[in-house]
Amino acid sequence: MTGLRSPARGAALAVLAAAGLLLAGCGTHLKDVTSPPTVYNQLVDAGREAAARGKAARAPQALPGRALIDEQGIPVIEVTIEDRDLVGHAFRRFTRTDDYGGRIAVWRTLDNVSLSFRNGVLVNTRGTPWDMLSADVVLRGSGSGGAPGPAGGARSYTFLALDDQSVEVAMACRVEDMGTVRLTVRDLSHPTRHLREHCRGPEGTIVNDYWVSEGSASPEAAAEGGVIWQSRQWAGPTTGYLFIRRVSRS
Repeated sequence: MTGLRSPARGAALAVLAAAGLLLAGCGTHLKDVTSPPTVYNQLVDAGREAAARGKAARAPQALPGRALIDEQGIPVIEVTIEDRDLVGHAFRRFTRTDDYGGRIAVWRTLDNVSLSFRNGVLVNTRGTPWDMLSADVVLRGSGSGGAPGPAGGARSYTFLALDDQSVEVAMACRVEDMGTVRLTVRDLSHPTRHLREHCRGPEGTIVNDYWVSEGSASPEAAAEGGVIWQSRQWAGPTTGYLFIRRVSRS
């Protein structure tokens, strides 16, 4: 990846690789797919089976310290797949502005899994079991280019299933302001506002949480229009929830 090619940095990344997400090996194949509801239920079952296997086989993982994170010189997030107790790290590869004023950030792990966020909300995965192809998200302050986090309203997810079939999941979401929180991520403290999102659909309800930069945000955070320092977001019926923390200083 760009900016990660020096020998010293390569050695540091080798240590981080030990805490890779390992998402690509967590999937199982669906059989006898007949209709979208059946596909969705099988996705859920596949996720539960993979989670059980992953927990049984998981070995303790050493997490990198502050010096190693700072050495990278680029933004780093720590991602936990909750159902599997797997922890890894991803590096921001690039950002761009979409046609609607939203800010797209693409993060990649050392085992080539990518996670894309629109103003901090997960909208795409690549390299996971049954990838999230897209998520149609209404952003906060969308009329003025968007602010970090969701605004509620209609939500539509599209996931990739067997034989390149797509499975759509439609939900209606509302956002609750949980107030301000002084959040500590590793050894760094951030003033944040906690937003909780409830999304309900035919298959059930999901709850996403976002801790958005608030008040005296760093100059780097201000340049980005704000940062989501921590979140817990649903990545689909197979992967389940991701707990995401921005562990770098910016």
